[in-house]
Amino acid sequence: MDADVLVVGAGVMGSATAWDLARAGRRTLVVEQFAPGHDRGSSHGDSRVIRRVYEDPTYARLMPAAYAAWDAVERAAGGGLVTRTGGLDLGVPGLAGFERTLATTRAVGTPFELVRADEIAGRFPMLRVPPGTLGIYQPEAGVLAADRCLATLQALAWQAGAELMAGARVEAIEAGTAGVTVVTPDRRLRAARVVLTPGAWAGGLLAATGLSLPFVVTREQVVYLRAGAGQDLAGLPVVIDHATWIYGLPVPGRGLVKLGAHHSGPLVDPDGDDRPVDAAALAPVARFAAELLPGLDPSPASAHACLYTTTPDEGFVLDRHPADDRIVVGAGFSGHGFKFAPLVGQALAALATDGEPPMDLGPYRIERFGGAFAANV
Repeated sequence: MDADVLVVGAGVMGSATAWDLARAGRRTLVVEQFAPGHDRGSSHGDSRVIRRVYEDPTYARLMPAAYAAWDAVERAAGGGLVTRTGGLDLGVPGLAGFERTLATTRAVGTPFELVRADEIAGRFPMLRVPPGTLGIYQPEAGVLAADRCLATLQALAWQAGAELMAGARVEAIEAGTAGVTVVTPDRRLRAARVVLTPGAWAGGLLAATGLSLPFVVTREQVVYLRAGAGQDLAGLPVVIDHATWIYGLPVPGRGLVKLGAHHSGPLVDPDGDDRPVDAAALAPVARFAAELLPGLDPSPASAHACLYTTTPDEGFVLDRHPADDRIVVGAGFSGHGFKFAPLVGQALAALATDGEPPMDLGPYRIERFGGAFAANV
């Protein structure tokens, strides 16, 4: 055996899983097709949102555990990963998604304030919202330093004994009586269990095992704008607009605001996604920024792209392969998974070692897709 558990993919989910496995004493090997920290997938960049306000109660109820998991990572690494800025979800009375979010926030007991437009203007003078706007303000929301989070999880995994094989693309997974074999162009690697966290490449890799899941891969773009002359971004919260699903967040220490439109990008093949950023596609985001944050410099400081791998219900897949429970699947994080990464890592490690997951995995099972999949390894 080359490992007790082999993890395919060294993004944030795979790295978190490797750390949990290695610190539990499991011989862990991580296989990554690119270099660690690459910008081809879904884990790169300087920032991600972390928030407790969610429309879906399943995820809202997980957030205390997700925060606690990041706290554990920070303790192990010495801090510097999470900046709490507060978060403001914007909407108007009667807007369905906003009303559901408000109802969920109340139902799960998340502490919050419901603030009116005039109160928003008084507390956050850099924001300009239309009359009649309401905001769900939650003080624990903030920003994860994404690249630093990923590098930290990897460093913790390697320090705990996990090994990395970079530049090795997995071409096939073969289940045999003596273990599971992961095939790369140069090696055949055997392990007792395999955890698949390949991001946007999950659909193709799983199809090779006979498992067809309804993943959709899109290319999402973000733009960074500078503070304008004399503008103070101190105190700027994470902002999510429920009418447009455009979001904005401060980038701590850089005098920048990151803006994007959730689930707005085109379908792509992850192996062929080498196009430049499409400035026209960012026009709605720029208009939103001009209205909400009129003091920002409208000339982009930079723009970047990443990949979303989305399921029909925008829910995660955390489960064992239906034809072979030695293969564990972690995929379909649908553009909102990063904030859960250490918790997901614990869950996937538990699935791979017959341990007790830190959360109810019922909502994340493959069986919820009904007849949408086939399994023949």
